[in-house]
Amino acid sequence: MRFVTRLLVLTCCAAVLVPAAAAADRMWVGFHDDPILRFEGGRAESLDRARSNNATIVRTLVEWHRIAPERPANAADPFDPAYKFDDVDEVVRNAQQRGMEVLVTLWGTPGWANGGQKPQAMPKRIGDFQTFARAVATRYSGRFAGYPYVRFFSIWNESNLATFLVPQFNAKGKIVSPRNYARLAAAGYAGVKAGNRSAQVAIGETSSNGRDKKRPGLTDTVAPSGMATR
Repeated sequence: MRFVTRLLVLTCCAAVLVPAAAAADRMWVGFHDDPILRFEGGRAESLDRARSNNATIVRTLVEWHRIAPERPANAADPFDPAYKFDDVDEVVRNAQQRGMEVLVTLWGTPGWANGGQKPQAMPKRIGDFQTFARAVATRYSGRFAGYPYVRFFSIWNESNLATFLVPQFNAKGKIVSPRNYARLAAAGYAGVKAGNRSAQVAIGETSSNGRDKKRPGLTDTVAPSGMATR
């Protein structure tokens, strides 16, 4: 079943997200499956099943290009009319009503921020991403009646794969994605903390596999060790 096969054991995130005093007595275990848990008609029942299987956390992608398909007039304002947060509001509320926390992963550049490229492409101005991160963290800071509090965030998704971040290499074949990701991570961290000082921010969510050289006909990837050492 898709719901079961998408099980995500968030042990890596636990090391970053949980304070040292709590890390020894709790491991966060949960699910990541936005279609089932966030968009499909039976999402409430699916969250019930997740909780009945002892899930304590749900991870969801907050895709910048979907939340802000048009440039907001005031991007730091989480209630700017250009923002489309309704489905995120719902999944956070639904998870928390069942006693589960939410890990929000920020990803995906809108065309207005990257010169009309795909969501994998870096923003032209890194400050635009920082401002978006601030808006998301502010919306879920617990300061606004009716809007839930989120304390766990992470920056970008599997940044060592061109599926999620481009470029991985420059025109000469040199690896460039680690430096690009470092800029995203720093901006995202600063933005989240500006919106909610108590939020905890994870970085370095890489795919477990990758190559350190371009291969014709294959998606560009970098090994996790390559991301860590550059």
